[in-house]
Amino acid sequence: MSFQDRNLPVVAGVATAYVLSAQLGLQLAAYSNNVTLIWPPSGIALAALLLGGLRLVPAIAIGAFTATALTGAPILFAISTGIGNTLEACLGYFLLRNIIGDSPRLSSLKQVLHFAVRGVLCCPIPSCLLGASSLLMNSMIPGSEFVRAMFVWWFGDAMGILIIAPLLLTIPYNNLRRPSPERMLEFSGLLASVVFLGILTYGKGVSENVEGPLSYAVFPLIAWAALRFGQPGVATVLFFAAIFAALGTHFGHGPFSNVSQQSSLANLHFYLAVLGMTGLILAAIFSELKGTQAELTVIANRLQLAVRSANIGLWDWDLYTNAVTYSAEWKAQLGHEPNEIKDHFEEWRSRCHPDDLQPTLRVVEDYLNKRIPAYRVEFRMRHKDGSWKWILAYGQLVTDASNKPCRLIGCHLDVTDQKSNEQSMRQSEARFRGYFELGLIGMAITSPRKGWIEFNDKLCQILGYPREKLRSLTWAELTHPDDLYADVAQFDRVVRGEIESYSMEKRFIRGDGEVIHADIAAHAVRRPDGSIDHFVALIHDLSERRRLEEQLRQSQKMEAIGQLAGGAAHDFNNYLTVISGYCELLRLTMPENDPSRATLDTMLTASERAAELTRQLLAFSRQSVLKPVVLNLNSVIQKSEPLLQGLVRENIQLVFMLSPDVGNVVADPGQLTQVLVNLATNARDAMPEGGLIVIQTSNDHSQDAQRQAVLRVSDTGHGMSDETMSRIFEPFYTTKVIGKGTGLGLAVVYGIITQNHGTISVQSQQNQGTTFEIRFPAVAAVAVENSPGPLVPLVKREAATILLVEDEPAVRELSKQILERHGYHVLSADSGHAALALAEQTTDISLLVTDMMMPEMNGWQLAQTLLEQRKELKVLFVSGYSRDTSMPNRLDPRRMGWLQKPFSPARLADRVHSMLTSGSNDAAADNPPSSSPPIPTPHFSAIGQNRTPGAYRVGNTTR
Repeated sequence: MSFQDRNLPVVAGVATAYVLSAQLGLQLAAYSNNVTLIWPPSGIALAALLLGGLRLVPAIAIGAFTATALTGAPILFAISTGIGNTLEACLGYFLLRNIIGDSPRLSSLKQVLHFAVRGVLCCPIPSCLLGASSLLMNSMIPGSEFVRAMFVWWFGDAMGILIIAPLLLTIPYNNLRRPSPERMLEFSGLLASVVFLGILTYGKGVSENVEGPLSYAVFPLIAWAALRFGQPGVATVLFFAAIFAALGTHFGHGPFSNVSQQSSLANLHFYLAVLGMTGLILAAIFSELKGTQAELTVIANRLQLAVRSANIGLWDWDLYTNAVTYSAEWKAQLGHEPNEIKDHFEEWRSRCHPDDLQPTLRVVEDYLNKRIPAYRVEFRMRHKDGSWKWILAYGQLVTDASNKPCRLIGCHLDVTDQKSNEQSMRQSEARFRGYFELGLIGMAITSPRKGWIEFNDKLCQILGYPREKLRSLTWAELTHPDDLYADVAQFDRVVRGEIESYSMEKRFIRGDGEVIHADIAAHAVRRPDGSIDHFVALIHDLSERRRLEEQLRQSQKMEAIGQLAGGAAHDFNNYLTVISGYCELLRLTMPENDPSRATLDTMLTASERAAELTRQLLAFSRQSVLKPVVLNLNSVIQKSEPLLQGLVRENIQLVFMLSPDVGNVVADPGQLTQVLVNLATNARDAMPEGGLIVIQTSNDHSQDAQRQAVLRVSDTGHGMSDETMSRIFEPFYTTKVIGKGTGLGLAVVYGIITQNHGTISVQSQQNQGTTFEIRFPAVAAVAVENSPGPLVPLVKREAATILLVEDEPAVRELSKQILERHGYHVLSADSGHAALALAEQTTDISLLVTDMMMPEMNGWQLAQTLLEQRKELKVLFVSGYSRDTSMPNRLDPRRMGWLQKPFSPARLADRVHSMLTSGSNDAAADNPPSSSPPIPTPHFSAIGQNRTPGAYRVGNTTR
C-alpha cells in the first residue's frame, strides 16, 4: 500500500470529523447565523496537525470548505472560510510544535502557558480577520458590525481550541493501563457531579431562579480533576461543563442569558476562558510538583549514604520528637566527650551564639517550608573552654511515606581558622575593589609574563568584550595597527628602566569592529630586585568627546553649505524669472504653427526644472517659501497618496498605518508632501526588485512633557552602511550612479523638517531596510484645510499707476513690460531711495511692487516709509526668501501681499490685479504660497491603498 493509500483514510476521517463538528457548532450560531459561541473544528484542526503533522492540511482545507458550503453560503465565501481555518491551524502548528513536542501532554506549566498565548490567543487571528471581512464583503453584515463580528468570531475559535484541543491532545498520551475499580468509580462520580451541576445551572425549568455564582461551583470539580486525573481529567470535565454552559446560554437558560446578547456572549466566553485556563494550569502545577518530589526523594537517599561515610560532624534531627543524634566528631568539635552531650535539640540551641540563634532558626524554617532550595548556614557555637567556633552546617530534608518532612540530616564543619583569614582578606580586598570598580575609568593590572591579572567592568565596556573573551586577547591585538609601534616603543622604555610610566592617546579596535580613541596611562610596579612585577593601566574613552567634536564640525559645515546654497538660489531666482518671463512673452507673440514654439517650450520646461532645484536648495538652507498652518498628518498623507502611488513601481507595495488620534502639528503642507515624495522616491530606488514601503503615524509622550506627532517611512530595501548614514543629509552626496540623482533629496528633507521645527532620525542595516522617523511638536489647535483659489483669467486691466522697485535690471525691465502689457502705468526704480524720489513727484500711486532684498534700503523699510505718507497704498512684496530678517512675522492681509520668485508673467499680473481689486484676501497674503501643486483628496482606507491585485490582507471565514 502506497503512502497516499495509507494517508487517504486519515485525511478523509479528519475532514469528516471537521464537517460533523462544524454542523454541531453551527447549531450554536450566536451572530448573523454564521458566528458561533464555540467553534469545535478549530480545536480539532489544531490537534490534528500537532498529532499528525502537515500531511493533514488538505483534510482541514476540505473540511472547512465543505462545512461552509453546506450552509448554502456563496462559493467565494466558502473558499475564504477554508483558507482562514487552514491558516489558523497551520499558524498554531508552527507556533506550538517546538513547545509541545512529540508528546503533547501539556504536563508542564510552560507548555500550558505557551498553549494559552500562542494557541488560544494568536491562532484565531487570521480566521477572525478573514471571516469578518468575508461577512462584510458578501453583505452579510453592515459595516458598523464589522468589529463586533470579528471579536465574536475570535472568541468562538478561541473557545473551540481551549475546550477541544486539550481533550484530543492529552487523552492519547494518558496512561493506558487498566485503572483500578476504585479509580474508575471516582472518575464516574466526578463526571456525574459535573452533569448534575450542569443540569442544575442550565437546565430548562430548573435554572430560571439560579444565581450567577452557582455556575462557578464547577471550579472545585476542576481542581479535583487536576489533582487526581491530570490534564485528561481536566479536559474531560471542561468539555462537559462547556457543553452545558453553551447549550444553556444558547437556549436562554442559566445565569448568562439574563442580559443582552452581547453581554451574554462576553460573560460566557470569560467564564469558559477562566474555567479552562484554571484547570489546565492546576493540572500542570500538580504534575510538576509530583516530579519534583520524586527527584527530591532520590537526592535525599544519596545524601544519606554520603554523610554516613564522611569523617565530619554528623547530626540527624527528628522533626517529630525534637531528638537529635550527634556523632562523636560533632561533639569533639566543641571539646566534649560523647557522653557529655545528650541527643536533643536543646543541646544545640543552648550552645549557639545568641546573635546567631534566631537567624539560623529562620534559615531552618525557610528550608523546611521550601522557601529556599538548600540548607546551608554559618553560625557560632560555644566551645567547652568558653571560646566561640565558627560552624558551617549543611542539611538535607527527608520525607516519610506520605511525602511529609520527618527528618533533617546534615553535617558540621569547623571553619574558624578560615573565617579569620577570610575576614582579613575581605577587608583588604574591599578597599581595593572599591577603587577598582568605581566605574569612572577603565583599569587593568597586567603582568609581562602572565598577561591579564585583573580588569574592571568599565574596561570591558570601553573595549566591547565580555570578560572571558577579553582575557584571551593581548594589548597588541586590541591596539590599532597604526598605533602599535608607538605603544610598544614606550613599553620598551619602561622595561629598560628609562621611565617608570608613560601616557599617550591611541586607538583601540572594539569587539564590534568599531575604532575608538582613548587616553592610556601605564605605570610599572617593580619588585625589590628592580624587575617588573606588574603594570597598572588607566584607560579613558575619548569616543564621546570625538563624536561631539565631529557633530560640531558637521553642524558648522551644514550651516556654511546652507548659507551658500540659499544665497545662490536667491540670485538664481532672478535669472530664472528673466529667462522664463521673456520666453513666455515671446511665446505669446508667435503664431500657433511657428516651429520655434517647441524650442521655447523646451526652454520653459528647463526653467521650471531649474526653479524646482532652487526650491530644493532653499528648503535645505531653511530659506524656502513656507505656508505654516495647523494640519493633521493623516490628512496630508491621504492627499499625497495618488502622487505617491504614481511614484512607486508595480512590484512595490505601499501600505499606510495611520493612527486615528495622531496629534495636529504646525507645518507647511506642501513641504510635507515634498518630504513624503523624496522619502518614497529614496525607498523606491533602494528596492529595484520590489518590496514594501510603510508610512505610519503615531503619538509619543516619551521624549518630554509635550506630546509629539511621529511620522515613520520604512522600506524593505538594501539598507545603508554606517558610513553612508553619517552622510545622507549632506547636499549633493549620493550613492546613485551619475544621472540618477542630484544628492539633494534627503538634504532637502532635512532642511524642511528642521525649518518646520521638527527632528528627523534614521535607522538602517544593510539588507534589512531603512526607517526614517520624523517628529513634530503636537498642538491642541484644530487643523484647517486650505485650497488655493482659481487664477483670474489674464485680460486687459484698467489703467492704474504702479511703483515698481527692483535692483536687478533684467527683472525690473521684465516686470515693467508685463505690467504695461496689461494696461498699467508703471514707474520703475532701481533702489528704495530712487522710489521715494519718484513717489514725491507722483500723487496717484495705487500699488507698490518691491523686491524685499535691496542694498541700503530693503523692501520692508521702503513700504513702511511710503505707508506713513499714503495710508491707502497697497504693497506687493517680491522675493526668493520666505522671510527676511527685517520683515515681521505676519503681513497686513488688507494691504499687503507676497509673490515668490521665479514667477510667470500671468502670475505677476494676476497678483497685481488681486491686490488692486480686493486686497490680499487669499492665503498667500499672510504667508507665502506653497510650491507644491494642489492634490485632490482620494478615497482612503486605513489599511492603505494598493494597486497590486491581491495585496489586501483580509480575515477568515464566516459561520
